[in-house]
Amino acid sequence: MIKPQTPPAGGLRRILLKVFSFPVFLGAMVCACAVAMTVWDQAPVIAGKIFVEGDTWWHLAVGEQILSAHVWPTHDIYSFTVRGSPWIAYEWLGEVVMALATRIAKVQGLAVLLVILAVGMGLLIYYYAWLRSRNCKAAAIATILVLPVASATFTMRPQLMGYVLLLITLICLERFQQGHARALWILPAVYLIWGNVHGNFILGLFVLGVYWVTGLAEFRLNSLEAVRRPARQRIQLSGISLLCLLSIMVTPYGARLAVYPVESVTQQRFMMEVTTEWESLQFSTDFGRVFLLLILAILLLQVVAPASYKLETLVLLLFTIVESCIHARFLVFFAIIAAPVLATYSASWLPPYKPDKDHPIANAILIGAVAVMVVVFFPSSAKLQRILAATFPVGAVQYLKQHPEVGNMYNTDVWGSYLIWANPERKVFIDGRFDIYQYGGVLQDYFNLTNFRGNLDSVWGKYDLQAALVKHGDPMSFYLQASPHWKVIYQDPTSMIFSRVDEGLGARTRGTRIRGLDGHLSNRADYRAVGHHLANRNNQRRGMSPRGTPEPRSL
Repeated sequence: MIKPQTPPAGGLRRILLKVFSFPVFLGAMVCACAVAMTVWDQAPVIAGKIFVEGDTWWHLAVGEQILSAHVWPTHDIYSFTVRGSPWIAYEWLGEVVMALATRIAKVQGLAVLLVILAVGMGLLIYYYAWLRSRNCKAAAIATILVLPVASATFTMRPQLMGYVLLLITLICLERFQQGHARALWILPAVYLIWGNVHGNFILGLFVLGVYWVTGLAEFRLNSLEAVRRPARQRIQLSGISLLCLLSIMVTPYGARLAVYPVESVTQQRFMMEVTTEWESLQFSTDFGRVFLLLILAILLLQVVAPASYKLETLVLLLFTIVESCIHARFLVFFAIIAAPVLATYSASWLPPYKPDKDHPIANAILIGAVAVMVVVFFPSSAKLQRILAATFPVGAVQYLKQHPEVGNMYNTDVWGSYLIWANPERKVFIDGRFDIYQYGGVLQDYFNLTNFRGNLDSVWGKYDLQAALVKHGDPMSFYLQASPHWKVIYQDPTSMIFSRVDEGLGARTRGTRIRGLDGHLSNRADYRAVGHHLANRNNQRRGMSPRGTPEPRSL
């Protein structure tokens, strides 16, 4: 008697089996970790980042200006210090995306966009690690290990979109390496978008160059190997790279956006010196410790279970390690490159995924549980407003709108960025666009003010500063409270607004004695040291460099 054969699974059933497979469940776990490191305040390393980045707000303001006026900025309209100076929106497309998200759902729309980008980065790292290791378990573990370092860039700025495009570039190149020639043809379109999103497209061009150069020769030296590509592949990669280079020049400003990264490195040295993310990595911070542990893990794994390195992989790994030590902002690039390396090591120890032994019902339940957790932990609109009010001068902005007679006002760069968005009628002293303020000489004066260097009175007079908006409890707030020439006209638990009492800010203020935090009177030099100590301690709590810089900015 012939037994009837089991009919093949239908199309819908095959789709469901893939959707609720074990690799998808691991991807859901990666998503949960990415969300936790973005919105959950108690997550490891640094989390709760929705409003940690001050630059978010001026990016939003520029994006809104482009959407409303249908023109791209060519000069500054936001400050009274460099007003009218030439300036262009180098990241205009990312700013427009941010502005659209805010138009759709206000602040919560911005939070949703941040989570989508963070989750996208996590999933792309997971896929990239799987592509190299062909083991979903090893890829998931490696991704979760590097996410604390990658989350350094999980802040709402266009650069996060740029790193998503960097991952797409690396994935396309890896597929090209594995014989999928068509994978490269998407790259010119990627770079067309990337050139208008953020200047980190320069990293993508560097990656293309590394893959092109390392494919020219063939050799093997111990565990290092290089494979010479066939002539057809070299020609294809050369042509695609040229198209990518041409694509980044298709912008509303022509080729100016393409040269901006080079201009930043060569002509904006002081800006890089006073910006936290451009400083060298501090291994006493959370980011630094995790980075160090990952490097030690790679070294130990190479000793215990030596693996062969392709030349391009070793070049990129060494480059990202060195650059991360010199400039902390490259940590995310290191995390992207390190994930497939770690996954390749662990793939030999972990059993591969076997579809015939999968449990789709259990996977579906677990995936559903992860989705519920993400929804539960995602902050409500009311909570976002509370966080916003505790982080930025929401109340002070309302006061300034009701009192437009307040004159030129000092503000920090982070709060200046928020003022540009929340109160565009009021022109700011400075904001996060350090490039234009460096060229105008304002950045040096701002640095002197925030670090109590030189003759502060001359800076107040130079810009005719009649008011000051400062954070409650900052060193500058104590300085102004101690001076007889300033008075408080507004304060709340977050911010304070001071008004100048008279014009006589000469030699009289140089002898001002300030009550220190310990309750004893101290001279200004001692107070300056106390202020720097407090700033350093706060920076270290946030996982940032202890070096005194104007209003530390996140990675």
